[in-house]
Amino acid sequence: MSRESLTSGLIVAARIVLREIAEILEAYPKAVIAGGTVPYLLIPQEPEPHEGTIDIDIVLDLAQPGADPNLSLHEILERHLYQQDPKRPFRYRKGLTVNDELHFVIIELLGGGPPPPSGMRRIHTEDVYVSIIRGMEVALDRPVEIQLPDEPDQRVSVASLPAFFAMKAVALASREELKKPKDAYDIVYCLRNYEGGVEAIASQYRDVLANPLIASGLSLMASLFESVDAPGPVAYSRGSTDKEDASLQAREAFERVQELLRALLI
Repeated sequence: MSRESLTSGLIVAARIVLREIAEILEAYPKAVIAGGTVPYLLIPQEPEPHEGTIDIDIVLDLAQPGADPNLSLHEILERHLYQQDPKRPFRYRKGLTVNDELHFVIIELLGGGPPPPSGMRRIHTEDVYVSIIRGMEVALDRPVEIQLPDEPDQRVSVASLPAFFAMKAVALASREELKKPKDAYDIVYCLRNYEGGVEAIASQYRDVLANPLIASGLSLMASLFESVDAPGPVAYSRGSTDKEDASLQAREAFERVQELLRALLI
């Protein structure tokens, strides 16, 4: 998803779906929300709201047994009017009307580990397919349980910031150019707005750096933001059409990541 594809109607629809997914996942305690939804969930939305996302990534523990003795996850999703993509069966979508306009929100079921030749694996107990992405299991390392914004009775497990940054660094290093500005934006937004600042993020890292996926993700992020001309700052600055402003944005992206690395004595 590119930043240009975001619209207010789509973002509203995605957040409606997020509330519904959170309710469904109450029966799946090891399922974790990842992807571009993480900043919205982990960071207070005042004074700077996150620009949003239009899809929802769910990382499943492949060893997790079925949560409902009568219904599979696939059946539960179908009962909530989610339509499975026949070509990519790990993907579902749901249409919602917002301000008299129909929007489709996509959810993707993901898992970690070595990808099989098909790139997918079936969880038979849940009758669902998951897209297997190497390293995605990092989301399952010490996720954060949070209350949904404006929904005091709903809670959901979310990837921690160190895990989120590891996944975003891999995406930024490997995805097509159109999507890279959103990956860089998500990293910089979190560093700029996380409650407690960079030191609070560094404290989280110290607890999980023994995980090689976290450590390698941090190393990759450091290389992607090693200078103002590195891929991370360049991708972040693509959000501006003004040359001077773009230069300032690249400088900010570089300095935000360097501040985190200094806090970690790297």
